[in-house]
Amino acid sequence: AAEIHERFPQLSVDLIVTDIFQSERLQSATKDVGRYSAFVSLESKRLNAEVPEGQPRRKVHEMSSEIAAKWREMSEEEKDVATKGELAHLRDRRANKEIGEHRVPAAAAHDSFLTLERVQENLERLNIRTGDEHLLISTRGSNKVFHKPFVFASSDRVVEFFNNAYKDVPTEMGYRMDAFMVSGVEGLARTQVQVLTKLKKDISQLIFRKLRKNALAGLRLDEWFTSVFIESITRRYGIIVKNWPLPEFKNPSSVGTKTELDILWNAWNTDATHFYRMTSSEHSEW
Repeated sequence: AAEIHERFPQLSVDLIVTDIFQSERLQSATKDVGRYSAFVSLESKRLNAEVPEGQPRRKVHEMSSEIAAKWREMSEEEKDVATKGELAHLRDRRANKEIGEHRVPAAAAHDSFLTLERVQENLERLNIRTGDEHLLISTRGSNKVFHKPFVFASSDRVVEFFNNAYKDVPTEMGYRMDAFMVSGVEGLARTQVQVLTKLKKDISQLIFRKLRKNALAGLRLDEWFTSVFIESITRRYGIIVKNWPLPEFKNPSSVGTKTELDILWNAWNTDATHFYRMTSSEHSEW
């Protein structure tokens, strides 16, 4: 790299080093695609084609036992015949991903994408074979490279664990990690503010939709959690809030922590907290 820099001083040493490593990767051979990978690809497509329109597609780990059982029942000849076409397709696709104009920042981002995609494929196959669960979060290390965070969870159970343990979802953690790597603590704080702002907005909209179900379409958003609520909603319509989960009854925009916002969201989203229209006698007694 130093010798090249002496000959071409307009190119920085860091740029040359990165280019050398990317060139080595592009020239290296890749592991061939196996028959079982091709079969998993085929069966996943076939099984998802049977899913009714509008229903969520099944994930690979949800079909792993079914696919593996069918594979074990097939003869070697049947395996060859079944996977021949898909093997060629997967090999062509992998080869196409390896070829392209070589620009250093773009090549680095492309390298990340290709490598992480292969890691994900390997982890998915490992999940099928062993049932092991995985969580992978990868972000750029500086603002010299431009690509979004890569987040892979092998199943919904991993996401559920992450949410219960850290009160967050892997995708949001990926973006926060990316902000920290690029901008440090300031970037992380800025991202956290954005997360809280969005969550407050989502909670307000959720409550508003539930309130509209009680034929209160004319209510303004700023009337929900003030003394006006009692006059405009409870006294007039006989509607109260049951099982408010926080110590203080207030507007979501005034809630200061993500933990409390998560509690509020889950309570309303599961209807543990809900609006209740009192009976005539209950309203009179109130």
